[in-house]
Order: sequence, then structure tokens, then C-alpha cells
Amino acid sequence: MVFFGLSHSGCDFALRALQVIIRATVSTLFGDISGALGLASRTIKEIPRTIKTVLTRFEESLELRSTVFACCPKCCCNYPPSFDKTGKAVYPHQCGWKSSDSSSPCGALLLEGTSPIRPFVFPDFFHFIARLLSDGDIEGYIDTSCQEGLEAAIQEPSAVITSPFQGEFLRTIKGPDGARLFIDGGSEKEARLVFSLNVDWFNVN
Repeated sequence: MVFFGLSHSGCDFALRALQVIIRATVSTLFGDISGALGLASRTIKEIPRTIKTVLTRFEESLELRSTVFACCPKCCCNYPPSFDKTGKAVYPHQCGWKSSDSSSPCGALLLEGTSPIRPFVFPDFFHFIARLLSDGDIEGYIDTSCQEGLEAAIQEPSAVITSPFQGEFLRTIKGPDGARLFIDGGSEKEARLVFSLNVDWFNVN
């Protein structure tokens, strides 16, 4: 089911009905003047005829978008790609990072042929959010977590914390309006996303 609880066959019928409605409306209102029917025909051709086509296009639009950096295998300095006229990614051949102005460049090779020896894949953040919120189950988890956080905020702090939303920070931090709690989406039921940064490769010495 995709919209209004319709089955796949029902969605297919709705898409075809939409084409008929557009053609009939334009014909009734404008007739053949100003090329309106021609414009309507082009619009109708762009409307998918089956829900399978709609889902395929939707999935294509939500494919993971990312940038591949060339990461130096010696010092871990990252280099973003530039692109030639054919759209192919181009990277520097050697690492030029310096620990100080007076030190020598790292000089490690970055490429094997034309590909990074150590690629670092960096997802597009905004596209990641779009993919995240396109999943109804995940959006439900987000809303549930925020609601549980709001309930925890009006209670006395617990001695045992089982969720980040029970912690003092999320219980007290204000949202963009400076009045409501950040986790309070208000009457608009805005999704409020909280991110944590986890780094596990620091040398504590």
C-alpha cells in the first residue's frame, strides 16, 4: 500500500485516472488554444502509469550519495576529488600534508593507478536525512523517543538512566524558539533529531 490505503492495482488505477482528469480538465477549460493540450500531453507522459514505476524512481532518488576522498595511508590526511570534463574523479598523486610550516611534506603515495589506495567514503548528510525520514518505521521510532523524553522531563531525575533522553542535557536544552524543549516538536509534530559523535581511534597516550 502506498497512499490512502490502496493496493498496487488501486494505485495503478489512480495514476491512470489522474491522466484522464488532467486531459479532460485542460480540454474543457482551454480547448485547443495556446497549445494547452500539447502541454497537457507532455505532462501526462511524465506521469508514471504504474505504482511499480513510481517506487523504482523513488528508490533511485534515494540511492546513497557520497563523496570518496583519498585518505593518505601514512598520515590519514584526506583529499577531496576534483572532476575532469568527463566527470571522472581526479586526486593528487602524493600527500602534501605538513605537520608544520618548516617540515617536509608527507610524500606518501595516494593512488594505485587512478584510484585511492585508502578510500574514505563520506555520505551526503542532507541526503542521509532524507533517506532516514523516508522510512516510516524509523520516523516512528524518532517520534516515540522524543515523546518518552518529554515524559521523562516532567518527572524527577532517575537514579538509573536507560536512555539518552533521561539525561540532564536533553531534559533541559531548549529548541530554536528558546521556549520549548528541543525534543518537543510542538503542534506541527516536527521531527527532532539528536546526533552523537563516536570516535574510537584516538591514542590516549
